[in-house]
Amino acid sequence: MKNIKYYLGVLFVSLVLFMASCSDMNDLHKQYLENGETIYTSKLDSLSVYTGKYRVKICGIIENAFGVDEIVVSWAKGEKDQIFPFTKSGNIYDSLELIVTDLEEKSHSFKIYSRDKDGNKSLESNIFATVYGDEFKNVLENRAVKAFAFDGVNAVVKFAKADDLTRFTVINYTDNSETEVIDTLDYNEYEVSLLKFDMQKSFTYSTFYVPTLAVNGEETTIDLFDSKLETYKLPSISSILESIEVTPILGGVEINWKNPDEKNIKVSAKFIGLSGSVITKEIESNEAEAGVSFFGMANGTQDIEISIADFADNSLGPVIIPVTPITAKKLDKSGWSILAVSSEQNDTAGAFLAAHVIDDNLITYWRTPGGEGAPTYPHWMSVDMGKDCKISMFEIFRRPDNQNSPFKFQLFYSIDGTTWIEIGKYDFNPDLNAGQIYGLPPVTARYFKYVGLEGRILRCLLGEINVYGE
Repeated sequence: MKNIKYYLGVLFVSLVLFMASCSDMNDLHKQYLENGETIYTSKLDSLSVYTGKYRVKICGIIENAFGVDEIVVSWAKGEKDQIFPFTKSGNIYDSLELIVTDLEEKSHSFKIYSRDKDGNKSLESNIFATVYGDEFKNVLENRAVKAFAFDGVNAVVKFAKADDLTRFTVINYTDNSETEVIDTLDYNEYEVSLLKFDMQKSFTYSTFYVPTLAVNGEETTIDLFDSKLETYKLPSISSILESIEVTPILGGVEINWKNPDEKNIKVSAKFIGLSGSVITKEIESNEAEAGVSFFGMANGTQDIEISIADFADNSLGPVIIPVTPITAKKLDKSGWSILAVSSEQNDTAGAFLAAHVIDDNLITYWRTPGGEGAPTYPHWMSVDMGKDCKISMFEIFRRPDNQNSPFKFQLFYSIDGTTWIEIGKYDFNPDLNAGQIYGLPPVTARYFKYVGLEGRILRCLLGEINVYGE
């Protein structure tokens, strides 16, 4: 009986202590239960951010957001925020694109959460982004122009390689019909053509950039930033081209120009030669005032095309100038004779004498001896024209249908047949039957000498030499 009483006593005491403990626990949670249960709205997940000009775009996903009324983005330690109304779709997941504006140009930490109409919020999501603006824009430079070329009608502008933040360059110009033209050069292109370009007005251009690199081909920014609009300064060689003067001379023209900056330039001229073929000549110069003479031009009036280029790959022209060279006539060879010859094959018929080079017969030819012990290059012959002549061109023919004429030769002239003045060394194409023209500054001479320097075989064969002048 005593044991029963003991156990009842213990049970009673335990019950009293349990009730007291429950009372203390209720007192502990009372402060949290007085305002009701805490409710959380759906949290935003899978956040990504795209930078821009004083703004960013924040993308994310929200799940089961049936009670959500708005999305809040805050920054500056919560001192600033932007609220976006939200309407739930019929899907479980909703994608969000939030454009946050009026941001300072610096790095920001953003907190994003959802909220219902009663003010209940979700847990916060965090993301960081750098915002760009005028400070970034002001340091941008245009994509560099590497070279400019103008052919008299159209221009081609070559640009340097673009960097990874370049997207495109916009070029604006007015053509020669007063039409404004806008063209775009992508970052992976290197040149643009400006059709019917007006050289008097140049062109303007501006390059557009992004502030951050693309990732796996996807842009990480929502805005482009353009560099300052720039007017292209045409190459200084344009003034050189404008200074060109052309003067007719015997069998050609003399071209003079002014190059006050003494730039290294190339001057080229294209014209019709005496044989009717188109000839292009080019010289290099860096003289302040310079000139060059081109010879071997066809008689009569023709258009000569003159272009200027520098060593930075800029080129201008051609300018087309009508010219009438002083007529260079083929000199009469009836009084000509061979003054001397290094060697000739003299058979009984006299078929291979040097005199055949000046007999006005394209079928006959001069041939030097061949075989063992025969003379080798150089082979030469000199001609007496019988009187002083002003000469400006030579026309040389190979032996008809034969490739063994010299492919390198040298010309001289003389007044007395004793003192010889070199005209120049030249290349000759022994595969052509047509006469090949070699012009020279007009000189007065009675004698000339032809020297074969190299050929395919050891002996020399030559068909005819004509001289032009007045």
